[in-house]
Amino acid sequence: MSTMTAQTLGAGKYDRAKEVLYTAMKLTCVAALVLILLVEAGAPVLAGFFTGDPQAVDTAARNLRIEIIGQIFYAVFMIYHGFAIGAGHTWFVLFSSFVNCILVRVVLVVILEGVLGLPGIFLACMAAPSASVPLGMIYVKTNVWKKKPAYD
Repeated sequence: MSTMTAQTLGAGKYDRAKEVLYTAMKLTCVAALVLILLVEAGAPVLAGFFTGDPQAVDTAARNLRIEIIGQIFYAVFMIYHGFAIGAGHTWFVLFSSFVNCILVRVVLVVILEGVLGLPGIFLACMAAPSASVPLGMIYVKTNVWKKKPAYD
């Protein structure tokens, strides 16, 4: 994503860069959906590779089945991040990652763990990446990516 973005922006082909963005997003979403289905179907088997303890397998399978749904958010926001890196805007990636990994995730873990216990932590980790999706949408919509980075 980053390489193709850098090449198209370097050539001044802004429409092509957005086409690359949305094509990559579609491809990663399809891949994420396939992965989600596979993990949902095989979570106990996957967890069983690491331990034979039935309680640990049950907890791990529950974690996998909850957190894997968040892969759809990863599929979207990681493409936005690759786009921003290709445009030279690593500041956006840092900001977006900080929001979802620190601000949203920590707040959600504190709230949801207190209410739901361990499954609350799983839900917080699944939902937190969704915070980066609207940030990516705003980044693209505002056309900031068309401008050279300030440090250039």
